[in-house]
Amino acid sequence: MAEPGGYGPVYPSQKHPYNYNYHVNSHYGANFGQHEQGDGKNVYGGYHVDLPDGRRQTVRYVADHYGGYVAQHRHPYHFDYYAHDHYGGTHARWEVSDGYHARGSYHARFPDGSYINKSYY
Repeated sequence: MAEPGGYGPVYPSQKHPYNYNYHVNSHYGANFGQHEQGDGKNVYGGYHVDLPDGRRQTVRYVADHYGGYVAQHRHPYHFDYYAHDHYGGTHARWEVSDGYHARGSYHARFPDGSYINKSYY
């Protein structure tokens, strides 16, 4: 039954817990990965990328609607990458940090057609 104004019914939002992880270690030298889980209110995760100078940049983070995105890292950095796996998934990320604050975005398309797209500042 339509609501007043001719619009369809309005349903309350549902919390959708999720988790995912991936790791890419290609014969071209790319080595990066990410893991994340969300409980419908908070998001917890981390990612790493091997830098050209041989260091591994690792960032752990938490995010919610009150505190926003809070990263725990130590060094200024910038990176971006794009990967496509043979199962039909794609992953891309860019991020820049001054050593205290990070901003960037990532997306992942999974073989089942589901999609995650996040930006943070």
